[in-house]
Amino acid sequence: MLGVMPVIRTSILLLWLGWSFAFGADRAPLLLRTDPVVEAKKAYERGDHRSIVVPMCLDGTGESLPGWPLAYTPAHLEALESGIRPFTCSDLSSESEFLRAAKYAERYNQTMLNLAKAAH
Repeated sequence: MLGVMPVIRTSILLLWLGWSFAFGADRAPLLLRTDPVVEAKKAYERGDHRSIVVPMCLDGTGESLPGWPLAYTPAHLEALESGIRPFTCSDLSSESEFLRAAKYAERYNQTMLNLAKAAH
């Protein structure tokens, strides 16, 4: 029985890795089909309080935290550093794709901020 557990763990890891690579290129469209409020609540319940960071690819370089106050605070900088980055510049090659991703991130991040406020 002891020899079976490493095999099962390895199999689960390989399945997860295979899924990640298979859907890696399509992750942005898959993510955008979900409800950002529901996804934020699920993540928060799991203990993942990170915000979504969106790359600024059309007008230069940089990153944004849609839904966050515009002031650069230590919390803002921490959120940028530890944030989730589900979108790449290749996902956001047009203005409409960028706006769709930014609106999704805004709703997700605002939900996270509200959940954190309610917990304190």
